[in-house]
Amino acid sequence: MNEHTIADYRLEIIVLQQRDTNLAKENGCRNKKEWFDFIKNSETDDTALAIINIAKRYDLPLERVAHDFDSTMIIRVGAILDRQTKQEQKGKAA
Repeated sequence: MNEHTIADYRLEIIVLQQRDTNLAKENGCRNKKEWFDFIKNSETDDTALAIINIAKRYDLPLERVAHDFDSTMIIRVGAILDRQTKQEQKGKAA
């Protein structure tokens, strides 16, 4: 990646972190654990979906991008991928 691309990538991660923090506050979560518990039980996790998309766009390992976001993101991304796999399997079975 060139310096411009790296700067863009970092900015996207920072913006997502800020958005995720704001969502946590809006949902009454007072700390990271409360937010993690809340979001892992939610039907959707738009931030985790955005992390998956960033990894694809920048052609980076998903684990690296998730880790750059924070230590809980790999679990959140894993949950999204599990849901997608289950939905695909249901679609093939039908």
